[in-house]
Amino acid sequence: LFRSTPEDVEEWKGFILTVTQLSVPSRLALLPGQIIKLHEVLEKETLRRESLQKKTVEDTQSHQYIDVLSMPAGFFNVTRQEAIDLLEKNPSCGNLILRPSGENNNYSISVRNSSGKAQTIKHYKILSTEEDRKS
Repeated sequence: LFRSTPEDVEEWKGFILTVTQLSVPSRLALLPGQIIKLHEVLEKETLRRESLQKKTVEDTQSHQYIDVLSMPAGFFNVTRQEAIDLLEKNPSCGNLILRPSGENNNYSISVRNSSGKAQTIKHYKILSTEEDRKS
């Protein structure tokens, strides 16, 4: 998976903002089809969080609290090296991990790109802007 065009970057921003803020961002330059896909992502993430909330309530009642409601399904609390290991050893489980960054209160995305037998893993920092922090 290689995202290099400005349209792809906007789509990724839209995906990340939709999942983390539980709303489709209106300030991004997206095509109608991309907006429809983000609404589908929003619906799936909302359902996922509702099911996790039910599970969390059940776990809390049995004294096993798990705080997973605030993060999307692809989030793992792992280091960069652990993300590399997960992506290399589990190709059938996906090719993207959202994880904490080495910097405070930031995140990174680790992506496995397979072309033929060659496999590369790249890491991207998610940088928030002042405008993102206000919303």
